[in-house]
Amino acid sequence: MVDDGTLFRLGRDNFRWIGGDDASLLWLRENAAKSGLQVYLRAATEQIHNVALQGPASRDILLEIIWTAPGQTSIAELGWFRFTIGRVGGYDGIPVMISRTGYTGELGYEIFCHPDPVSYTHLYWACREKAAIMDLSALRKMEIIGPDAEVFLQTMMPRDIRKLAPGQVVYRCV
Repeated sequence: MVDDGTLFRLGRDNFRWIGGDDASLLWLRENAAKSGLQVYLRAATEQIHNVALQGPASRDILLEIIWTAPGQTSIAELGWFRFTIGRVGGYDGIPVMISRTGYTGELGYEIFCHPDPVSYTHLYWACREKAAIMDLSALRKMEIIGPDAEVFLQTMMPRDIRKLAPGQVVYRCV
């Protein structure tokens, strides 16, 4: 095992891996080069930051601070290992992706945003005003895209990811 983490299916040929170590990116790149498939991997840690909000009150906190557009899954409806798109504070707030994931065994969410200081600071304080404890750990992120992204990931993951629909998240080891 190289790393464990979560795999997000953003679209048909677009995935995001969130793990704890850059070794997984190196390992996946090495295997992509050997595969001959049309798959592209790029580090995305510097383009996406996240805040983890975990615990029994996390949903109620997010219901107060996250707006989701009609047609998007709301925070109240968000299933386990699913994600949605929203904005902090209202329709004109900073854009975020919210996943119902976590590692505490409690109800929990991870909120991803652009790393610019204004967006990240706004997200941090919106959560901090309501919560006692948050996780701001530096998880490693990468984008896996291309017409063969699914085929490539199918060979790298120990379970059938073809069943993973856009909007779903799965925990995996690589």
